[in-house]
Amino acid sequence: MLNRSAPAARALLRLVLQEGDEGDRRALDALNRYEESWKRVQPALNGHDLQAMGIPRGPRYGEILSRLRAARLDGEIHTREEEVAMVERMSAAA
Repeated sequence: MLNRSAPAARALLRLVLQEGDEGDRRALDALNRYEESWKRVQPALNGHDLQAMGIPRGPRYGEILSRLRAARLDGEIHTREEEVAMVERMSAAA
């Protein structure tokens, strides 16, 4: 996952991919999109919001926030209200 990688690792990856084939160029395009916009995408909710919703503190917060971020990146959700609804569905299913 790019969001867990060091900037230096991404820079090295960029150098390697620039010399590659079409598959590498697609990967380079994805890396560029990550650097230009995806890395700044964050959920509107945070741990304080989850706590206020009655979700017990713990590792589950990271799982929820990561899922919310992925849903934003995938275009599944766009607003804070949609995030709240998603968290409620996740909590009900747990």
